[in-house]
Amino acid sequence: MKFSKRQGLLLLGLLAIAAIVARFDAIEGLQASIQAFDSGSGVPNSEHWLVMDVSDGDTLRVGLDGEIKKLRICGIDAPEISQPLGNESRAYLESLLALNQEGRIIVVPLEEDQYGRTVAELFLQPDNRPDEEISINAEMLMAGMAFVYPQYVSGCPSDEALKRAEAIGQEAKVGVWATEHQYPWDYRQENR
Repeated sequence: MKFSKRQGLLLLGLLAIAAIVARFDAIEGLQASIQAFDSGSGVPNSEHWLVMDVSDGDTLRVGLDGEIKKLRICGIDAPEISQPLGNESRAYLESLLALNQEGRIIVVPLEEDQYGRTVAELFLQPDNRPDEEISINAEMLMAGMAFVYPQYVSGCPSDEALKRAEAIGQEAKVGVWATEHQYPWDYRQENR
């Protein structure tokens, strides 16, 4: 079937609108899933910690009342610092954390991993939107700054929301999805 130039442009415009609507629907579904986990009145079993430093895109140190914990963000695996996008992933996490000028995050501790880190879901209340809680885990995935960690994502209460967040990043072709990137778990295996 042959289209005129005008018909082709109209069809292209309709496809673009459909893609935008599909992205907004995916984001709304993700937000609904996260809100189902986070009732808005405070995340269950949550603690408010002060960020000390960021090691990489999925690991950071926090402090509270003289206690320091190393956290591993649940369900995601960011590129290692020595991998392409490793430094960018760390910088993106730092930029998210900067949305709260006090440096505080909401930590939902889940378990301790084999390296003694507390595996947790992390949320942030931005200074300019204090009634909102943003899932740091999901934001890293939507920005393409991390992959869903298949081996461990099922241990996260919002595992389905994290998978949808990754799909948003994939569809947008951002970060690790812009070109081919080696999975961090494969990279670590090769470089032991």
